Amino acid sequence: MSNIEQLLLDLKEGVEREIRQLQGSAEQGFAQVSTRFDTGAGARWRSRTDAWVEHVNGALEVQDREIADLRERLIKLERKAG
Repeated sequence: MSNIEQLLLDLKEGVEREIRQLQGSAEQGFAQVSTRFDTGAGARWRSRTDAWVEHVNGALEVQDREIADLRERLIKLERKAG
């Protein structure tokens, strides 16, 4: 095996080791995040997010009704004018 082949092989093995280590670190980090969401802090965050979503959905429903009402009024005005 030539020096270049050995160098490339060593490089490949080193990169593979680094990838395995990073993969392990990522899996550990995701496990920690998952654990936090399963605790009280995660439940509180989910609860606040759910409340925010309900608030936004309610506001959007009101806005949709107002837009529909305005469209109807505009159509009526256009019919009277035309």
